[in-house]
Amino acid sequence: MDIIATQMTELAVQILGIVIAAVVSAFVGKMAQAYVKWRNALKGDVKDTMLINAVDRIVMAVEQAFTGKPGEDKFKAAEGLLKDYAEKFNLPLSENEIRTLIESAVYGIKQGLNQASVGVIGFKDE
Repeated sequence: MDIIATQMTELAVQILGIVIAAVVSAFVGKMAQAYVKWRNALKGDVKDTMLINAVDRIVMAVEQAFTGKPGEDKFKAAEGLLKDYAEKFNLPLSENEIRTLIESAVYGIKQGLNQASVGVIGFKDE
């Protein structure tokens, strides 16, 4: 009887070990998936922040370089610089997205919302 009880105990311990290993493995797998998802989301946030900061800087630089020039000239210069930036960092942007980003930066600067606001910028002839 003692031999059977000992073997049963050893078998139960082995089964318990297998179950614990499976649970730990599943938990670690889920945690790894969650980490990868979080890391990818963070990369997206960093890219978005870099893009927005770049657009703000481009718009402010164009305003300084094109002071007194028509708004359309300023827009075309900012558009060209933003396209170059997007290409350099492999950021696919449509024409509409580029226009929206530039207009948003202009609006933000006019409202004093951008980090390095330099005053009122007029991309449209007033």
